Amino acid sequence: MTDRSRIRIWHPYPIDIVRAGARKPERRVAAAPIDVDVRTASSGDLKVASRFRTSTSYQTWEGKLAGGPEVELHGFDGALWMPLPGPDGLAAATFEQWQGAMAGGPPLPDPYGISDPILAAQYAAPYGFVTGWDGVVRLDRTEGRVVAEDRRRAMEAAIRAADDVLLVDGRVWCRAAPPFWSVERDGNHHMVCLQWDRTAKDRFHASGRNVLGTFAADRLDEAMAYARDLASARGRRADVRGPGGACLVHVPEHARRDDRVSNALELGAPVVAKLGSLVGALTNVGVEAYIEARTLLGRLAVGDGDAETVAHMAVAFAAAADDLDRFDLPIGSWDARDDLKRDALKTFVARMDRFDAVPTAAPSHPTL
Repeated sequence: MTDRSRIRIWHPYPIDIVRAGARKPERRVAAAPIDVDVRTASSGDLKVASRFRTSTSYQTWEGKLAGGPEVELHGFDGALWMPLPGPDGLAAATFEQWQGAMAGGPPLPDPYGISDPILAAQYAAPYGFVTGWDGVVRLDRTEGRVVAEDRRRAMEAAIRAADDVLLVDGRVWCRAAPPFWSVERDGNHHMVCLQWDRTAKDRFHASGRNVLGTFAADRLDEAMAYARDLASARGRRADVRGPGGACLVHVPEHARRDDRVSNALELGAPVVAKLGSLVGALTNVGVEAYIEARTLLGRLAVGDGDAETVAHMAVAFAAAADDLDRFDLPIGSWDARDDLKRDALKTFVARMDRFDAVPTAAPSHPTL
């Protein structure tokens, strides 16, 4: 059984404050204490569970397949972990250093919540948070008036995020996402490259990249087959390049990744966007289905979703698509409807079948 300890931490929350002599409020960050339960372990309990070298689609397109610097993650309690960088950027931060930074002391590296799960939980707020972490406001020392705050939501997020914290001999580690194979396209070039998003837990964001799908680190053969299928559908000029990067050690017991959930987030976003552009052509039934799909996608985006969420989202997509098939659909919307069903919904359903959910049981031996 995993040991847990109850600790008191400081957590950030957004406030709008009007300073003395000013008229308009400004968004800042305050901090408040809260008691949370976190995992505890000793250094001997952690074993290397994932070692890899990532690559990018651009490097793969250029033919550089060796990958970048080697990354090493440790396994414990069925998950991957990495140290939260301390002041020197190398050794893991002590609990005192971590909480000192959160309570207004010297900030740690990665000040925008890239590693720190408590900070990251606040930046995932649907309404948006501050644009940068420049330290907290001490309300007892600040001249000004608080006109709005959302501590309750921030407190709930901090309690959930505490599950991503691990104290190892008094130093702070945080949950890490596993690497994954990304299938991307640039014109007729289909690249397969190993990616790692350290900011996400079992999900990824690929802004600006033409991602066609992603696969767990131990599913390289399936990723390559998928890329070849897509290339063959585009004709003889299309090719497949990769794999770029290398997965050196992979222990499924700790490095699990639910491909279906992760891909639903990336592939579902353009579907929601296209449905949003057609709201005017939907009946109340279709609008409700669109709202449900968008809500479920939002849950996936903040890490609060699972395979069941994905299934419900697919049903909502289908309901909205059926609503677009009404006989009284405006003539001006027919082209948009066909484009939606061909390029978005049809693609979503076809591709999601390629991405299996994480297996319930997996062998716990490294893949070299």
